[in-house]
Amino acid sequence: MTDFGDSHAVPGEYALNAANATEAVAGVAARSRVSVILGGDVAACLYSVRGLSRLGQVNVLHLGPRPLWGRGADGGPSGVLREVAALDGVGKMVIAGLRGPAGCGAGGVGLARSRASLLPARQLIAEGTEPVLRAIAAGTDWFVSLDVAALDPAIAPAVEEPSFGGLDYWQVTDLLTGLAARARVIGIGVFGISPERDHNFLTSRLAIRLTSNLLGAALRKDLENHGEPLAHPARSARQLAGAR
Repeated sequence: MTDFGDSHAVPGEYALNAANATEAVAGVAARSRVSVILGGDVAACLYSVRGLSRLGQVNVLHLGPRPLWGRGADGGPSGVLREVAALDGVGKMVIAGLRGPAGCGAGGVGLARSRASLLPARQLIAEGTEPVLRAIAAGTDWFVSLDVAALDPAIAPAVEEPSFGGLDYWQVTDLLTGLAARARVIGIGVFGISPERDHNFLTSRLAIRLTSNLLGAALRKDLENHGEPLAHPARSARQLAGAR
């Protein structure tokens, strides 16, 4: 495990910051089995997937309360998943844990459904992980985008817009470990924590625990199948050089 530090950001320089973040993720992905991106708002999902997709096709599982299929400016949170879907290297998309159409704009839900599988939180609470895992082909490569607001504010209060009816710890854990058992997790991004609201670091500790659960399940899958952790199959010497 290697800590690559923070992505450099200049206040107000959104295009530059986006480019820096994309380059940072691409560099990490070229040298790592699983890339872990921590912090920032959910717009960072776009930069993360841009970086990962340089090394091959990536499918995206986003856990969050809103579809985020609006017409915001580049990198704007209201349209970030629409922009992710438009990237050349993105395959299938699953958006799960939804609690309303906010951030979608007029007609946005229909457009989102035409490109992604949309699963409300209520369905996952009632039916468990199966609706999500049915949409995931075995052996494919997936990036998990975790907007912490997908979780119920009873356990994850440090978000900008808390709303009731979110997922609980075991539901998200079962979903993440089920994904790792079925497919190949190449990265996870954890977004949307508001540090000034994180009393006793409850939300941050939860985010780290969920990330650890996913990494442990991915490592266990590699060990069971091959006896050792694997490098990403797309990371050839040529691609490693190109990511530098």
